[in-house]
Amino acid sequence: MPIIRIEGKLVYFAHVPKCAGTSVEEYAIARFGPIALQDRRFFQRDPESRWTRTSAQHVTATEFERLIPRDYIADAFTVVRHPVARLVSAFKFAQRYRNLTWISLPRFLDRIAGFDDATHFAYDNHFRPMSDIVPDWTETVLRLEEGDGQIVSYFDRLAGDTAGARRLPRAQAHREAPPPRGALRGLKRGLKAPPVPALTEGLCRRIYSLYETDYDRFGYGWDDPLQAGAAPSPGQLEEQEQKV
Repeated sequence: MPIIRIEGKLVYFAHVPKCAGTSVEEYAIARFGPIALQDRRFFQRDPESRWTRTSAQHVTATEFERLIPRDYIADAFTVVRHPVARLVSAFKFAQRYRNLTWISLPRFLDRIAGFDDATHFAYDNHFRPMSDIVPDWTETVLRLEEGDGQIVSYFDRLAGDTAGARRLPRAQAHREAPPPRGALRGLKRGLKAPPVPALTEGLCRRIYSLYETDYDRFGYGWDDPLQAGAAPSPGQLEEQEQKV
């Protein structure tokens, strides 16, 4: 639940995981100074010493509204992403950082369908629907696919100037999952983490069934990735991944 102070006003950023949130926060810090309720070292702490079940920036709308009175916030915004691209990014992240190395994406989709709160917390809410993160009173919803300009312009409007950089920093870059360690190292030596399969109608429909509320609320089509010219080019995908 990052809160940014701009011109003396508190602005809530509903940080949806894997939607360039870290890049947005880094941009805001560079332009406006420190932001509140952000914890980049959450998973470096012993679980017994954590005061929340997820990092502060990934709380659900319900938890945010339980802690922060609505009228404290002068403005609120979020950045969302097509559910397929977001899921793929979250899956790749989990392969590297959450020991999700030796399971295929189609098999993992079966697991997501049965996730309870505790499992979502274990993945820092990366696989929760975006609608669970974004309060329904959020004034501004920006789509990652539409580029940096809209995000920078939003900050320009709140600040009343154009003093900041014109692009977001590329805060994170995806790296492939590391090789296995320990007892399984010999058994799995030479194997690679299962790659994300080519998108098919069946796979897109499965993802739609998991995140239907996000498609409806944020205006995405279940078959967008299958439409000619609708899917990002390899270069655009690489740039998106460098921001998330």
